[in-house]
Amino acid sequence: MDFTQNLEELDEMGYTLLPQFIDRETTAAIRRFIDEAIANRQYSGAERGSSTFHYRVCSPIDHPITAQLASDRRILEVAAKSLRADNLRLRQQMFMLTNPCGEPPPSRADGWHVDTPFTTEEWQSAPRKIFMQFFYYCSPVKSGGAATMAIPGSHKLTYPVADMMCGTEEGYRKFWGNVRELANIDLSTTKEVIVEEGDVLIFNPMTLHTGSNNVTDTPRYAFHCSFYDQISEKVRNLPRPTFYDIFSENMIAQMPPDLLPLLER
Repeated sequence: MDFTQNLEELDEMGYTLLPQFIDRETTAAIRRFIDEAIANRQYSGAERGSSTFHYRVCSPIDHPITAQLASDRRILEVAAKSLRADNLRLRQQMFMLTNPCGEPPPSRADGWHVDTPFTTEEWQSAPRKIFMQFFYYCSPVKSGGAATMAIPGSHKLTYPVADMMCGTEEGYRKFWGNVRELANIDLSTTKEVIVEEGDVLIFNPMTLHTGSNNVTDTPRYAFHCSFYDQISEKVRNLPRPTFYDIFSENMIAQMPPDLLPLLER
């Protein structure tokens, strides 16, 4: 497939959407797995982002769906192109459910942030030395309820600030706590990411964004994974929670032999 327009938009906006990229059989299977995992209390605790209304099911996951999703060659193609990658690696998998919170519309931003500080050189190198994030939407997200909110093009402002500040531990801490103010980002340019079931969002980790509370009357289901190129020592050595880069033995056994390098660190 030709992803040229998407890759140009990713560079310009910091994110891009692949409409109806995942079939309904797969999105239904993801929803079933999430429901079963939560019913069996397999979700992660508060230290991994789960709360009263939000649940995360994180690696290692002992279920065939993990290898199925990791083996989608169309996703792997666009992931490799987005990173200019020669040796693509899977960083993580995460299944998410956001339940209605009972509050009236409109939804509220729950915390503006970037995901991990990277420098301009790491973003612009070939292969890129950042990771790239993919969100599979397994239920629609309409305006005003449970949408991701993002500032288009904000990564072009946050990367230079990271260049200046993240060389020291003190600068790194200041960047984390004040990135929006330091980059002088105008929140009036906020866009809601409105999606249909089967859409895939590709997201630069330095794009300023926030989640929002689910003020609808239906759950929001999503699957998240991220990729990087093996050349990036920074990504490989990021301080990491235990759910990154840990894949079950069954997942490894079920991967096509030519895709096994994806699971190497």
